[in-house]
Amino acid sequence: MKTKWNLLFAAVLLLVTASCGKTEPASDNVTPTLETRVAAENYISPSSVAVDADGCVYAADETGGRVIKLNPDGTIAAQIDLDGGAHCVKLYDGKVYVTRGGLDGTLTVLSTDLKLEKEYPVGHTPTDVEFAGHIAYVTNRFSDTIIAIDLETDGDTSTFHVSREPIAAAIAGDKLYVACHLPDDAANEEVVSTSVHVFHDLEDVRTVRYQRAIDLVNGTGGVKDIEATPDGKRLFVSAVIARYQYPTTQLDGAWINSNGFAIIDAETDSHVNTILLDDVTLGAASPWGIAFDEDNAYFAASGTGEIISFPMQKLDNILNSKENKGRELADEIGILNAVRTRTQMPGEGVRDILYSGGKLYCTEYFTGDIAVMNTSDFSVSTLSLGEQPEADIVRLGETLWYDATKCYQNWEACASCHPDGRVDGFNWDNLNDGLGNPKSAVSMMFTHRCPPVMITGIRANAETAVRAGMKFIQFNTIDEESNRAIDEYLKSMLPVESPALQLGGTLTETAAEGEVLFEQYGCAECHPAPLYTDLKLHQSPILGEDGGWENRDFATPTLVEVWRSAPYMYNGSAKTIEDAVRHFVPEGTSDDDVAKLSEFVRSIGTVGEDYGVEQVFWTDDNGNEGQGRIPSYAKVTGFTVRCQAENVEPGYAHVRWVTDDGEVNYRYSLGEMAYNTAVHVDVGEDSMILVDERYRLEISIVDKKGNPLASTYVLTVKET
Repeated sequence: MKTKWNLLFAAVLLLVTASCGKTEPASDNVTPTLETRVAAENYISPSSVAVDADGCVYAADETGGRVIKLNPDGTIAAQIDLDGGAHCVKLYDGKVYVTRGGLDGTLTVLSTDLKLEKEYPVGHTPTDVEFAGHIAYVTNRFSDTIIAIDLETDGDTSTFHVSREPIAAAIAGDKLYVACHLPDDAANEEVVSTSVHVFHDLEDVRTVRYQRAIDLVNGTGGVKDIEATPDGKRLFVSAVIARYQYPTTQLDGAWINSNGFAIIDAETDSHVNTILLDDVTLGAASPWGIAFDEDNAYFAASGTGEIISFPMQKLDNILNSKENKGRELADEIGILNAVRTRTQMPGEGVRDILYSGGKLYCTEYFTGDIAVMNTSDFSVSTLSLGEQPEADIVRLGETLWYDATKCYQNWEACASCHPDGRVDGFNWDNLNDGLGNPKSAVSMMFTHRCPPVMITGIRANAETAVRAGMKFIQFNTIDEESNRAIDEYLKSMLPVESPALQLGGTLTETAAEGEVLFEQYGCAECHPAPLYTDLKLHQSPILGEDGGWENRDFATPTLVEVWRSAPYMYNGSAKTIEDAVRHFVPEGTSDDDVAKLSEFVRSIGTVGEDYGVEQVFWTDDNGNEGQGRIPSYAKVTGFTVRCQAENVEPGYAHVRWVTDDGEVNYRYSLGEMAYNTAVHVDVGEDSMILVDERYRLEISIVDKKGNPLASTYVLTVKET
């Protein structure tokens, strides 16, 4: 093994022999990362289903951006391609209504033979639509709004703000109920839960009024659906009930997460009770869609791929029994054991469900078809929506992320605490850094790009954290191929455009002014573009304010897509970005500057970043391999670059090894890259040894003329 003096000599020799500032010809040493990728739009991912009076089935395809119509015999009658993904499909008054799109979301109106008739602009990522007379009510998930649209006029509208991520709506009687996906509280409050919002006077966009919010039981989050019972007297809300106040020491007895539904009284607009769908030793992870027939309730347990059903009368008997009447039942595991049936679906990812004509229609998101359960005998058949490509490693990883059967007793999936790979809004006391120090759940966005990970940087990299999470949170082990698939899924996650952006995806004037202040106030020192983290550990400005934290540093979090990661700070004590910004700006900073800074931070994503450096790999002088910030006397061996925008110029990676004495430059062709794919650049003999903290690595992604296609990625040597 070389001594450090030999390594130092080798590094200096390379600097001397290589022409400083010279750019070598483009190399061909670029190979695709892992397996061949399947473009997301080539998968069929049914997220919503509707059935007409003739037995024709309509399915919204989330990733393919299609609506597909099936004849009663299961043959495809028609389909239409729609930009931006199809989230929800509903039939109303002889028309097909589809919510679709992201920042530029629309309510799209189709004829029953799927011809485009009209489009109404709505908010960011519309997820559901309900109808009251000639008024359509659309939930806009990331705008945190409800929009009422008059379908008889040219689209007169009224917009109402609700709490965090309105995801589903239902009408009971003359009122609209809107269920929000996640809690809107600071995570260190005594009660943390999501809400259902109530509106009345629905017949006119000019008269509709907001009535109140109904808070659900402590720990309620991960809401996916709300539906009214056939008599209109109650509403059921599917949800995960987080046991976030306990340390994550076990899973038995639903110790970390339980799964069930809240009951809302439509007459009093109050929370009645919360009922668990779990067995004592078998979870019903990730409750999703809800449906009713005349006598029974049906729930999709998405994480276990089941339909759970029970007679409504038997539920009422339980609620009204002498021992239960007037008592909150959210902790009563197995309360439905004697009255309900669990039916396994044939595919993976059962989500939306709909009852019609003695049959329950169930979307199977990952399998790409519709399972049909005969409610009289629980027999199941399948309707195909088309040929589904074989899952690549990213799709396999996404499937595993939502699969609770890989968890001990099926209590939870990775998505239970990290829905869509993001946050659930709760503080959790994990044991990887000691007991008694709960911390806010973090988003998985760019975790593989930003080692070390976890709030205290206790894991060296995201690969380690994925495997530890399976072992110590799901209390199971899976094969390395499955772990690697989860890695690739998380790497493939790209930021959703911020609701603070303009429709074209550009910064507002206020955010642009905030970007200037971001530099002036020194925010960029710890949060430099493009990752908006320096990959270092720092002490929190609120350390010790709660009187219970150890004196330790925290990993600087990335600010990419931070608008979606509330609440903020290590203990979730800052409810808004403005609250967090005030902890960091100098005392006396004006409210106007705080607002501008917050607007920029809220906007941070991949704006202007056609490519992104994903991971940098190195080998130290002892032969140990790693990634991220580089130890002294290490040599960079390669790096990966991801294409994170569509229809971009072919890129070149311009690599500079820089010291106080000069620099060495090389350029590598990335070739033609499809959207959201990565290539690995094997540096090989082009690299140099990075000796100490004076050395840094800079990677710029440029077009063939040298124009930047991304912010320069800078990686320094760890301080000795």
